[in-house]
Amino acid sequence: MTEPASLALIPYYGPAPHEHHESLRRSGVRVASRRQDSSIDAARATLLETGLRQPEIDVFVFIDSDVEFTRAGYDQLVRSCEETRGVVGGCYLSKSLTGGGMLVGSPKDVPAELKFYEEGGLYPAKTLGMGFTAIHRDACARIARHHELPKIFFPVGVDGGMLCHAFFMPLVRDNQYVREDYSFCLRATDAGVPLFFDTRPDVVHHGMHGFRLEDAAYRSAKNPGLSFQIERG
Repeated sequence: MTEPASLALIPYYGPAPHEHHESLRRSGVRVASRRQDSSIDAARATLLETGLRQPEIDVFVFIDSDVEFTRAGYDQLVRSCEETRGVVGGCYLSKSLTGGGMLVGSPKDVPAELKFYEEGGLYPAKTLGMGFTAIHRDACARIARHHELPKIFFPVGVDGGMLCHAFFMPLVRDNQYVREDYSFCLRATDAGVPLFFDTRPDVVHHGMHGFRLEDAAYRSAKNPGLSFQIERG
């Protein structure tokens, strides 16, 4: 089975992306990276536009520089995105010790149980973080068409720039600021684009420590499969 053509998009701030990001390039995956000099929504918009200008590529995978993953997890995300032709995010936790190990993003309909790794699968999502998330070309076209998004000029580096759809421009909803990744998800939902968590990839979010899904379940040992209860309320 031929893997769908994909492009890894890596925004970063400060040092260059970690070694495991460069390993993607060495394994033959196309990679585009951009230093986030000012706003993350501009970095994401220009990276996505870089991918959209390559017609042979249908799946664009955002990978934050503080996220660790495996090649198998990357390939799984790409396959799921091609299958759904929507937006598919890997599950990972916030990296704040005071954040309670919260899942970045939220399920659409909270199930009684989420299963991960070998036992995992696709779950409809309401919002997704962009730290390890695949976006299909068709989803971008639907969002731009539904919202009649114009192309606006985004600066890139010191002297350059490009015209891009403002997919990630922060919104204001209910008198509250909505950060760039959730703003993208709101635009996608309004356009009828499906959003999913794929709970099979093993993703680590690096901060003062490396946070993986076991931390939310108060389990420290890595397991081949993992599930835990989610309380409503």
